[in-house]
Amino acid sequence: DSRIARELNLQPSEPFYFIKRLRLVDDKPIIVQKSYVISEFIREEDVADKEAFVSVYRKIRAEYGIDLYQADSKEITEIVFPTPREEQELLGLKEGEPSAFTKRYTYLFDGRIIEYIEAYKRWDYFSIEIEPV
Repeated sequence: DSRIARELNLQPSEPFYFIKRLRLVDDKPIIVQKSYVISEFIREEDVADKEAFVSVYRKIRAEYGIDLYQADSKEITEIVFPTPREEQELLGLKEGEPSAFTKRYTYLFDGRIIEYIEAYKRWDYFSIEIEPV
């Protein structure tokens, strides 16, 4: 997908991995998350093991010593209306219902993007709180 390659600052021919997750709360779908990770940090032998990717960040920390929880990142959230059809169905939303759409970029220490995320969250579970540091 050349659009995702651009988001990751990759050449169109460079490979990356796509991980799609449906996050649940009390068996109710809350978030559809699509993670795109540069191929250098996913081992080919792990690809078939879904359990290996329950937490991409823990996996990368364990295998490469990189703590992405502490990495620089940029996140953009906006309300989308209507929610795209696939995400609407996965989240159990009615036709025309909005969702909170988030794009997040996570950066390596050298400034490269290691992960790009697109996530849709049910509108009725969305909130934001900002506190000064």
